[in-house]
Amino acid sequence: MAAADLAPKPQTLDYIQAAAVPLSALTAWEGLFDHGKLAAEQKVLIHGAAGGVGSFAVQLAHWRGAHVIATASSLNLAFVRDLGAEQVMTEPNGIPPRSRRQEKVSPEREYLKRPSVPS
Repeated sequence: MAAADLAPKPQTLDYIQAAAVPLSALTAWEGLFDHGKLAAEQKVLIHGAAGGVGSFAVQLAHWRGAHVIATASSLNLAFVRDLGAEQVMTEPNGIPPRSRRQEKVSPEREYLKRPSVPS
């Protein structure tokens, strides 16, 4: 692998988070631009906008200048708006499904609390 193809790990991410970035971001990029041919001023609906691929898709579509409509749990409404979604659709009654009621996207998610490998 050429050194030009590498980038340093951002200091704000641990190794687990950093390992997820390339595949999630590439999946979002390919879906939006390579397959979807998304252009500025178009509208795009992104399901699961608070998830790994969805959170990158919202940011990339917003960056491209598209009108971003997203779906997410009401617990993640502010998070998805902060990513760049202009409209966010949540559950019809505003109550997340029972199995996900306590879930909220944040850097402090339980599975990310594992000890990090020192940089």
